[in-house]
Amino acid sequence: MNVNLLIKTLIFGVFVLLFSSYFIAKNKGVQSFEKTQLLTEFDASLVEVIKMQTAKNDDLMSVKKVNGQWLLSNKFDYPVDTAQLSKLLQSLKDAKIIELKTKQDKYFSRLGLQNIDKPTSVATLLTFESKEQSIQVLLGNESTSASGRYVRLAGSSQTYLVDLDIDLPEASSDWLKPDIVPIEYAQIRQVDITLPENSFSIVRKESDDESADITVTDELTVLSEENDKVRLKDNFELVETVEGKKLQYDSILTGLVRNIINLTVKDVQLGESHQMPVYQTLILNYVDKAAHQALPNQQMSLKLFKTDDETPTYWLQKNNDKWLLQISEFDFKQVSKPLNDYLE
Repeated sequence: MNVNLLIKTLIFGVFVLLFSSYFIAKNKGVQSFEKTQLLTEFDASLVEVIKMQTAKNDDLMSVKKVNGQWLLSNKFDYPVDTAQLSKLLQSLKDAKIIELKTKQDKYFSRLGLQNIDKPTSVATLLTFESKEQSIQVLLGNESTSASGRYVRLAGSSQTYLVDLDIDLPEASSDWLKPDIVPIEYAQIRQVDITLPENSFSIVRKESDDESADITVTDELTVLSEENDKVRLKDNFELVETVEGKKLQYDSILTGLVRNIINLTVKDVQLGESHQMPVYQTLILNYVDKAAHQALPNQQMSLKLFKTDDETPTYWLQKNNDKWLLQISEFDFKQVSKPLNDYLE
C-alpha cells in the first residue's frame, strides 16, 4: 500500500473520530451530571395563577387562587382537582436535572420541546405566576432510554433530562374536582327520590339490638345531642313498604346510596340558560359531622337532567348552584332506577 495513502487514511480516521465525539457531546448532552434542582427559586406556596397550554389547545388549564381556593378560570370558576394540582406543583418543585441536552433549536423537535407557537409542537407550556415573578416551563417527551422527561425553560436554549414523572391531562375537563357529593356514607340518614314513574324514600334506622357492641370509631355509630350512643342498622330500607313485594336483597338500597355519593363530574357548563326538564330529584338528608347529632340536620338537593337527543348527555345540578355538571350515562342509570328495579 502506498505510504502516503495510508497516512492520509489514518489522519482522516482520527478526524472522523474527533468530530463524532464532538458532535455527540454537543448534541446529546453531558452524560454525567450532578443532580441539581431545575427550578432553584420556585416557591409553590406563592403561586396564584397556573396555566397549561399546547399548540392544539391554548387554554388547556387555567386556575387561580381565590380566598385560598383553587378555581378553574377556563371552566366557569369550578373547583379544581386539588390532589392532581398539588402533585403537579410538588413534582416540579422537587424536579432535579439528570442530564444536560442540546442547545440547538433544530433538535428541539426530537425532544418534543419546540415552542407551542409552532403547529407541529407536542410540548406543553406551564406558566406559574405570583406577585413577584412568572416562570414558564416547556415539558417535552418522556425519555425512551432513561427515566425522566425532557424539559426546557421558556426563552432558554438549554434543554434538560429531568427526573419528572407526571401524567399530563389531555382535556380541560380532566382538571375538574371529580367528586360531586362531599358527604360520607355514614352521615346520610334518608334519601327522598322523585322519578317520572314514582317517588319513594329510603331511610337508615336505629338498630333494635341494644346488646350490640358499640364503639365511637364505628362508622355506624353517632352521638346524639344527649351524648347517648346510637347504633344504626347496617342497611337502608324503604320508608313505606310495597304490599306483596320485598327488596331483592338487604343491601340493595345501600348500594344506591353509595352510587349517589360516588357520582363524578365529566364536564361543566353554566346552568342559567338550559331548557332541560328535571328528570329526577334526589334529596339527601344527612348529619353534619361537626355536630355529632343522631338526627339529620342538613339537606342536599340533586336534580338530574338528560338531553332529548339521538345520543343524549346527562347532567346534574347540586343545590341550585350556577353549574350544570355532566355525568356519565352509567352513573345516571345507576341512580335513576325506578322502585320496581329494587323489588321482587
